[in-house]
Amino acid sequence: MSEQVEASITAAMNRLLDGKPDRTDGALTKENIRREAGISRATLFRAPQLLEWWDEQVGARAGRTPAEFARETENNQLKAEMAELKRKLRETEKALTGAKGIIGAMQVELDQLRSTVNNAAGSKVTPLRRR
Repeated sequence: MSEQVEASITAAMNRLLDGKPDRTDGALTKENIRREAGISRATLFRAPQLLEWWDEQVGARAGRTPAEFARETENNQLKAEMAELKRKLRETEKALTGAKGIIGAMQVELDQLRSTVNNAAGSKVTPLRRR
């Protein structure tokens, strides 16, 4: 089978799957592939790998229109993206909680050091004045 015929079949399949047929009613059938590609049945069935791919694509759509399938695909992608963002948010919240604890401990230590300096016997700390 020539590359030109395979390209014609592939283009016809993609038009049907995208819901943009040129020559047919848009139903996801092998007969419509043949009509869209402008080839004979025999020529179509000489491309078993393409037909196998077609069967997988149509099976995945299971009676949904191209628009419904596209929405479902986008919905699934958005759900996966949302799950990833939630995971990152949990990691960020854990890091923030840890940072808050460290800052709190450092504040306590700073307060203790200031108290020690202020209460030291015989020491006088004079703050520097700004010029």
